[in-house]
Amino acid sequence: MEKFRIAQVAPVWAPVPPVTYGGTERVVYHVVEELVRRGHEVTLFASGDSETRARLRACCSTHLLDGVASGEITRPEYYLLSNVARAIQDSGSFDIIHCHLGCFSLPFSRLTRTPLLHSLPSPLGGDDLWMLERYPELPVIARSR
Repeated sequence: MEKFRIAQVAPVWAPVPPVTYGGTERVVYHVVEELVRRGHEVTLFASGDSETRARLRACCSTHLLDGVASGEITRPEYYLLSNVARAIQDSGSFDIIHCHLGCFSLPFSRLTRTPLLHSLPSPLGGDDLWMLERYPELPVIARSR
């Protein structure tokens, strides 16, 4: 079996795997751990309090939920942007980048030659459809029951 260099970009709302809340982070955890088990070289872009057998590249030391709840973090989108930007910056090191950020990461596909796969973890609303209409050629995975 061919081995790949794969970047997995997680949201940084909760650690990977999450302690309680965090459906997307839980999915990312299982995907990452299975890819590592299969021998792929995996880099996880996530919060620094994440636990993984992959190489961890943290954009922030801890997840955002507590900081947002306490008012210490007021612009969480900065952290999300920083996380995906770091993966794009290192894109030459990967065969593929898998972003689990929904439509948020779609515009980044045009900034690198490395293929980006986008997972859409929740039901699509009007804003999501607006974004998808602008990038109809991009590969997406829609999760459902």
